[in-house]
Amino acid sequence: MALLIQNQASFLSQMLEMNRVSSERFARIEERLGRLEQNMETILRVLSEHARIMQALPEAIRDKIGFKPPKT
Repeated sequence: MALLIQNQASFLSQMLEMNRVSSERFARIEERLGRLEQNMETILRVLSEHARIMQALPEAIRDKIGFKPPKT
């Protein structure tokens, strides 16, 4: 009976340690995921701005070189 109680206590101790390690690992994963989400938002904003600039580029080049479409 004493051996059973000792084994149960040892098992519980191991389970608590595994739970602690898992919780710490999960917290680190959540923190990294939060940073990745922030980075992704920044990247999407930059890409959106670049797309806007690229769409306006042909007209800006025409204006810069003084191109005028032929009059009809």
